[in-house]
Amino acid sequence: MAFMNRAQIRIFTLVSALLLSLVSAMTGTSPASATASDVCNGSYVFNNIRATPTHSTVFYIDSGQGQNVDASYVGYQINTTAAKSNVWVSLDTFSGGVVSLANPADSAIPLGDISSETKTAFFLLKAPTNTSTAQSHILRVYSGKPGLNSSTELYSCKYTFTKVAETIKALANKVQTITPSTTSYVLGNTMNIVVEGDTGQIGSGNAIIEPNNSFAVPFINTPVPFDFDMSSPVFGFAIKFSAMTIFSLSFSLFCKVLPAKALNI
Repeated sequence: MAFMNRAQIRIFTLVSALLLSLVSAMTGTSPASATASDVCNGSYVFNNIRATPTHSTVFYIDSGQGQNVDASYVGYQINTTAAKSNVWVSLDTFSGGVVSLANPADSAIPLGDISSETKTAFFLLKAPTNTSTAQSHILRVYSGKPGLNSSTELYSCKYTFTKVAETIKALANKVQTITPSTTSYVLGNTMNIVVEGDTGQIGSGNAIIEPNNSFAVPFINTPVPFDFDMSSPVFGFAIKFSAMTIFSLSFSLFCKVLPAKALNI
C-alpha cells in the first residue's frame, strides 16, 4: 500500500484545485431555459433587452431539380435600453428534429458593446428535408463569451418555425452578377458583396401563415467549407428591388407586407 507524505498531499491538492478551476472555466454557468411564454417575437423584454426576429416563420429550402439548397440565414435584432458590455448571442436547444445549426462551431456570435441601440446577429441554419412539424430553438444573450466562467446570461427566448417548406419551382430566380467591393483580400477585413439578378416568379405565400410577405436571404449548400465559413463574418444585408425604389430591406431578411408592385417584377 502506497502512502503520500505531507508535501505530496499539498501538491496533489493544488493540482486537483487547478483541474477543478479549469473545468469550471470551460463549462461556465448553466443557462436557464426560456419558458413557453418567453417568445422571440419582439415583444418580450427582460433586463432592458428585446430580441426581434428578422426572418420568416417558415424555414425554406430548395431541394428540387438537383439544387440541394438546404441552408439559409436567420437574423435577430438585439435592442437594449441600457448599456451592455461584450454582448454575445447564441442559439441552442434545437427541437423538432430537422432544423439545426449549419456549423455547430458557430453557435455564438459577438456583437460587442451595445448602448441603447440595436445590433443584429445572423446565424446559418440548415434543414435536410421539409416537414410540417414545428422546429424550435432558444436564443440567449450573454455578457461575455458563452461557456466561460466569467460569462453571464442576460436574456433568453424561444423561437419556433411553423414548418420547413420547399420554395416554389416556377420561373426560378437567377443570379446575373456578383461584385465584391475589393479584390485585395486581407484576413480580418470586411467587404461588401453585391449580387444582382432576377427574382423570377414570386410566390403568394401561405394565405394563413404568410400572406403577401417577402423572405429574401442567400441560400447555401452544406456542408460549408471551413476555410470559407459563411456564418460568422456576416454583419448585415441590404436588399433592394429595382422596380420599386421605395422598397428595400436593411439588416432584415423578411418583409411582413410586400408592396403590390413586387408581384409584377
